[in-house]
Amino acid sequence: MADHDVDLPRLREQLCVKLGFCLEPVEWQRIVHDPPTTADAFTDEVIVGEGMDPVTINSGLRRQVRDRVRESLWPEEVWPLRVLAVEEGQCVHDWTKVG
Repeated sequence: MADHDVDLPRLREQLCVKLGFCLEPVEWQRIVHDPPTTADAFTDEVIVGEGMDPVTINSGLRRQVRDRVRESLWPEEVWPLRVLAVEEGQCVHDWTKVG
């Protein structure tokens, strides 16, 4: 197992600039304070934080958000990962495969 820091501010910026998901700081902090442990769950939290429903959102838009989240937090070469903690705005991951 190895720890890895992820640039959460960069992910937040990408979600906002590229996809228009510009979460309020309080919503972003809510998500990263106790981060979901899968890309799908993290994606759903971003969607909810934007005031949308993860069930009824356009599937193409949801996929775009999920792709950004996955690329930033769960790179393909070690997919899927578990988020262990967030320290100073950075996710600490367990790099061992899950499942």
